Parts: sequence; C-alpha cells; structure tokens
Amino acid sequence: LVLVASRPGAYVVEREQVVPASAEVVYEHVADLRRWPTWSPWEPGPQTHRSFGGSVNGQGARYHFEGTPAAGRRVLEGEVEVLEAVRARQVTATLVWLQPTRADAELRFELEPVPSGTQVRWQVRGRLGFGQKFAGLFTSWDAALGPDLARGLQQLGQAAERATAEAARKAAGDTPLRLHNSATPTAP
Repeated sequence: LVLVASRPGAYVVEREQVVPASAEVVYEHVADLRRWPTWSPWEPGPQTHRSFGGSVNGQGARYHFEGTPAAGRRVLEGEVEVLEAVRARQVTATLVWLQPTRADAELRFELEPVPSGTQVRWQVRGRLGFGQKFAGLFTSWDAALGPDLARGLQQLGQAAERATAEAARKAAGDTPLRLHNSATPTAP
C-alpha cells in the first residue's frame, strides 16, 4: 500500500506529428467535435450513439459517445467538452470516461504551421487515483496511452488530408472551364 500511495499522482503523455494540411483545416477537425468520429482513436465504432451540445464548435462544444468497439465486448462511454479554442493554434478540452472505468483527463492540441503542413502536438494529462496508481506498477501511462495518441494523430492527418483534397476538388469544380475556339470569328 505504501508503494502504491507513494507513486506520482498525475501523468502526462504527449505525441506529435506533422499533418499534411493547413493549421486551419486541422483546427476544424479538432475544435468541431462532430468531426471527432473521423479520427479519434477512442471512437467506439459504427454502432456508437452520439450526441452533441453547447456551441457548434470551439469553446463550449460538447460531445457524448457510447458504444462497443468492433473488437471489444466492453462498452465505452465518455464525454468531451472544449474549454478553450484559439483558431488555428490550440484547442484544450476535457475528456471524462464514464465506462468501462471512471477517469478524467485534459486534452491539449497545439498547432504550428510548418512548410510541409502543421506540426500537431497532442498532450493528455490527468490525476491518478489509488487504483490507477496501482495499475501504474505494471505499465506506464505513456505505454498505455501513447499508441492511442499516435494512432489518433495518424487518423487526424488522414482526415485533414481528405478534407483538403475534397476542398480542392470543389474549388476546381466551381471554376468554370472556358474554352477558346480559334475557329469562331470575333467581331472587329
């Protein structure tokens, strides 16, 4: 008991990746919680029940999800709320896991434009109760959450890249193609 009680009372896990899209596009995928199902590593799956509340996106946006992952048998349930959003720069949110176990975390996304897109730094931090400290004797929080963050960043990159390509296709389709026919006489 003394060993468990003496363990750190908090954790921080962080991953970063360059996403091949503008900071604005990445920001829209993170600040608009309705887009989270396209990239979140914790999205339970197609049978998920979702509800959204608060503002449409940015500060005050809320998202509740509940479902069973395709490969799992346990119900995953949680809530996300955006606490702070600075356009194309940063988003801070809370994540409250309700099932399979209760846990709270702060999620922070920092976006920095780079020549090849946007450097995204995703940080998860939280407090540890006695049970979580005990679990930490057998695995690190970095080992437990790090792969999820890496997968989420990869999926965020894919979603942002698809959105960028779709926007480019729409822009190209909206531009009328004008052909000049040299055989057509012009007025003098």
